[in-house]
Amino acid sequence: MIKTTLLVASTLAAGCFPSTISSMSATLNPAPRPMAARAAADVELFTSGAPARPHVDVELLWIDSGVDHGIAELLAQARLEGARHGCDGVVVGNMQIVGYDKSPDARIAIATCIAYR
Repeated sequence: MIKTTLLVASTLAAGCFPSTISSMSATLNPAPRPMAARAAADVELFTSGAPARPHVDVELLWIDSGVDHGIAELLAQARLEGARHGCDGVVVGNMQIVGYDKSPDARIAIATCIAYR
């Protein structure tokens, strides 16, 4: 099941892409316990691989920061999405800077929501 959430919206100017942050998620495996939203500060962020601590990959998160947001904002948004989904941690597996024809680059992150066993 894929869920889409529009988090921040802005006005579309002629010839420009909207400055939005959007996300989607897809369930991967059942969580080892009920997942409940939490504070973003309580979600660990991993960028060089998953932690050694036993865990379950619960959801795949896709975050698109649009054209007006930097890498730091993209990572912060990944942590916020993890918090919204009740993740113990978020493992960022892929970050891309994508150009759309003649427009500025957008930043995209693909991450995994993990729950510790």
